[in-house]
Parts: sequence; C-alpha cells; structure tokens
Amino acid sequence: MKPVQLNTMKPGTAQPHASAHSDISAFCLRYDKPLKTSRFLDGLRMVQMRYPERLLRFKAILWLEEQEQPVVVHGVHDQLYPIMNLAAWPNGEPASELVFIMKNTDQQEVAEMLEEEFFPKYPRFQYE
Repeated sequence: MKPVQLNTMKPGTAQPHASAHSDISAFCLRYDKPLKTSRFLDGLRMVQMRYPERLLRFKAILWLEEQEQPVVVHGVHDQLYPIMNLAAWPNGEPASELVFIMKNTDQQEVAEMLEEEFFPKYPRFQYE
C-alpha cells in the first residue's frame, strides 16, 4: 500500500510552504489501512536512527490493528512521548496520518522506508 503524501506544509497549516529555512521541511504521510503496533514502532525507530539530528519533530494519529480507538504519538529527535488514546477519529474515519518536520532530508526516501516496514512484501522470519 503506497502512502498518500499529502504535501509539504508550513507547520500549523495544510498549505505548501517555502520556508525561510529552506533546509527544513514538513510533510505528511497517510495510510488508509491499519498498522501493526510493532511495525509502526520499528519504522519510527528506523527513521530516528537514520536521521538522529535531522528529525526535528514528528506527530501522528494512528489506526493500529490492536486498538479500537485512534492513538496519538509525538516526539522530538529520538524521544517518543507516551502514546495517548483518543475517544474518536477527528475527521470521523479511520486512517493513520504521520507528520514529520525534518532538516535536509529526502521525503521520498523516508516514505519508502516506512512503506517497506509497515507493509512488507515478504513476511518476517518469526522465532518460536
């Protein structure tokens, strides 16, 4: 499942924005099917490890397979703050939306890395 890349946006808006700090960009990825919690956490950790100084901030509303309610996560650099449950979907329909604010980073590379982790083409080997 390919993520829908909504756009590059100015923080706090949904409008594309050319920043005065042209090396900083914000982008949003949307997934219209549920994610496994473990895959989300692994994918986020991969982004944090690959871009430790370039990942400035992230936040997300998530549709997780193991949860009936939407959850919210956010963090800065390599810090993940406690996951919180929401009572209902903000726009009435389930979907995962992830927002990244990053410095000098190829947005497509991040999207592809997460796509591969969230929805792998081949199953992971499981130890029993």
